[in-house]
Amino acid sequence: MSLLLPQRYCPLCYGRDIHRSRRRGAVEKAILPFLLLHPFRCKECDSRYFDLSFAVRMNVPQKQIYGSLVDF
Repeated sequence: MSLLLPQRYCPLCYGRDIHRSRRRGAVEKAILPFLLLHPFRCKECDSRYFDLSFAVRMNVPQKQIYGSLVDF
């Protein structure tokens, strides 16, 4: 990953150990590439989610900013 871009994080646990996952099934292989979506998987919580393949989340998770003040 480029040094100029912030690191990607998991939307569920906010972990930073993320990797691209393989596309599974006809919908993921045929339709999602046209939408520029790619599956990603968190190695910390094992959740799988879809995100833009070239985008990196630019904002810091609110949970890290406010700590226990915000309920998730």
